[in-house]
Amino acid sequence: MRARSIRRVELKTGKYCVDEVIIHEDTEIVLSKRVEDASLLSRGMSEELRAMGDFLEALPVISAEKIQGERVEEGIVYSRHRIAVLSRRTLEEILQRDSEEPLVYMDRGGIYVKVRGDVLRRLREKRGLSRSDVANELRVSPRMVARYEENLSDATLEVAERLGNLFGPEVFERLSIKALKRFFYESGTVSTTHPKDAYLGQLLVSLARYGYRGYTFSRAPIDAGAKKSEGVLKIAIKKREAQEDEQELNLARELAEETGTRLVVVSEAAEYRKYGENCIVVPKSSASEVAKRIISQISSFDESS
Repeated sequence: MRARSIRRVELKTGKYCVDEVIIHEDTEIVLSKRVEDASLLSRGMSEELRAMGDFLEALPVISAEKIQGERVEEGIVYSRHRIAVLSRRTLEEILQRDSEEPLVYMDRGGIYVKVRGDVLRRLREKRGLSRSDVANELRVSPRMVARYEENLSDATLEVAERLGNLFGPEVFERLSIKALKRFFYESGTVSTTHPKDAYLGQLLVSLARYGYRGYTFSRAPIDAGAKKSEGVLKIAIKKREAQEDEQELNLARELAEETGTRLVVVSEAAEYRKYGENCIVVPKSSASEVAKRIISQISSFDESS
């Protein structure tokens, strides 16, 4: 089996909403927050992790050994504040290869298996079975079969065993990074918080006039982000304070480079310039002027790349 391409950016454990940025197969980005007990992760930290996932179009994951004091079972997906929770071993396994096992998750006190509704309908119709026929075999109502096919409900473990016996394993979603992203990544649903830094707030308002959606971060190597739409240019923004630790800037640069994001450093520098691959330094002035320079420099940067 071909070894998968996996690159990792280690951040400052505990300080940020993300401990590790994982670039998986050069296409998917996974943001991993490592904790001992997932239930102890605060809502504020979770919301910032989700916001970072929305900005980078990445899958946020909580890697934990326990949840509410109980051991996180291998191969089962839990959730905390609408973020997938996996054991560290399970996360590493699906990074290396897609699981042969179905996507099993805990929800509202029960354990469910993710059903591929379109596949269920196709197999049912291919065999000439009605929903009532399938319902009788599964010992559920025809309406529940309809909900399976419409991806509105998933099967309990008991029903999933009967469903697998009837149609085979292809009727279930397999546990993989791509599958988790489909079910846990929520584009555009994260509310952007009001920045504590008034200047950043003004800058994001100015960038919004150019069609950019803004994000603010207080627990990340970058201070803000802006993007127009999915799959298009993303701008990470870092305020460069006079006495700031150089390591902070290096982390921001590495994060931007690995995630294909343009990094803009707003600094006290006398003039704006390019600062390494994917990075531009812009002198601090009025927010509207800085926004104008960012758009101009990003455009010229892309044209020369």
